[in-house]
Amino acid sequence: MHAESAGAAWSALTATDKQPLFLVTSFPDRLPAHSYLGNLFRSSLVRGDRVIAPSSYVSRAMIERYKLPADPITVIPRAVDTAKFNPAAVSSERIATIRRVWRVLPHMRVVLVAGGMAPWNGQMSVVEAARLIIGGGPARTTIFVFAGEARAQARYARSVRKRAAAEAQATGRPLVTSAVGVLPENVLAPPRMKEELRTG
Repeated sequence: MHAESAGAAWSALTATDKQPLFLVTSFPDRLPAHSYLGNLFRSSLVRGDRVIAPSSYVSRAMIERYKLPADPITVIPRAVDTAKFNPAAVSSERIATIRRVWRVLPHMRVVLVAGGMAPWNGQMSVVEAARLIIGGGPARTTIFVFAGEARAQARYARSVRKRAAAEAQATGRPLVTSAVGVLPENVLAPPRMKEELRTG
C-alpha cells in the first residue's frame, strides 16, 4: 500500500495493522515548519516499511526531525520532462510574440526564473545574484522574468518585487542558484562534483 499524505498514512497504518501488507509512504517536497501537533500528525509518514523522500535534503531533514534511521528511506527525485523545456522546441515566432507581450526590446536578454513564488524557491537570492552580476555594467540590456504562481505566497511575492526594483538586472546568461533546499542537488558544480559533471 502506498500513502502519499499524512492523512492517508494514518488511515493506512490502521488498515495494514496485522495484515500481510507493506506500507510505503512518500514525503512532500519540503518539510513544513516545526510544530508539535504538525510533527505528531506527519509522524505517520515515517512509520511506513519504506519511506520515499524526493531529495537528499528532505531525507536529511526527516532523519533529524523524526530521529528516523536511514535504512528505510529511499530517495527518488521528482521527474522532469526536459523535452518540454528544450529551447529548440520553441519556435522563433512564439519567442517574438512573448517578447512583444512582455515588452522586451530586441537587444535585451531575458533571464527566466521559473517556479512558484515561495521563500524556499530562492527568488530573493536571484535578486541578490542579479545585483552582483551587474557590478555596474549595462543593467538595461537584461530583464528578469519571474514566472510562477504567486497567489499562495502573495506577501512574499510583494517583498521580492519591492526588493528587486532596480536590482533585478543582469548582463549574462549564467545559471545561478543558492544553497537553498534541494537546489544544490539540481545544479551540480565543483567542489561537490567533478568539472565534467557540472550542470550549472
